[in-house]
Amino acid sequence: MTAYINCEEAIAQLHEYLSGELDQELLGVIRNHLDLCAPCEGTFAFETRFRAMIVTRCAESAPEALRQRIAEQLKTA
Repeated sequence: MTAYINCEEAIAQLHEYLSGELDQELLGVIRNHLDLCAPCEGTFAFETRFRAMIVTRCAESAPEALRQRIAEQLKTA
């Protein structure tokens, strides 16, 4: 891996980067790119906020009555 990554390569690694699935070398290369590239940093920041919102908004369970109605409809489908 080179010490430089372009915008297309950085964005292609977005989900792996945010999920902590990359090795330390590639994490550092992407972090350096983000430090120097405001558009990519904005994309990564948006995705980070979006993921946090999904986690907080999807924490609730559906009411039991709704779950049962859906299960019944799936059985008949």
